[in-house]
Amino acid sequence: MTANFVYALSASALLGAPTLGALGYHAMTGDPSARPLSQTVEKLRTYTGGYREGIQVTLLVGTNAKLRETADDMARSLHRAFRAKGVDAHVTIKPVANSTRVRVAFQAGASKFKPVSYAAAPRSIRSVVEAYRISR
Repeated sequence: MTANFVYALSASALLGAPTLGALGYHAMTGDPSARPLSQTVEKLRTYTGGYREGIQVTLLVGTNAKLRETADDMARSLHRAFRAKGVDAHVTIKPVANSTRVRVAFQAGASKFKPVSYAAAPRSIRSVVEAYRISR
């Protein structure tokens, strides 16, 4: 009985040691990426200072545009496309008065890309991601 208790206690200590180490590191440094089991994108953004050096995507939606999907759906699609490439992008929607076009402008770090139509945006995503990775 005592031997089983010692084995169970030893196994628990071995399994819990990495978590306790990461929690101790988080407590000393405040780095949320080291906090076990609770890392979120929002916490990492707060710790790293937001999107200043990340990928900024501006969805320019004309107020007179006839849309097949909502602007929010388009923004989600753009965000998912960048996540599929392994990067996180901040997508903002900006209405453009007296316009019928929907365009997308990208900025990756210091690199700015001219606005392209929403239909052409998927072809631009790969080059924006490459520019972002090169600038890091």
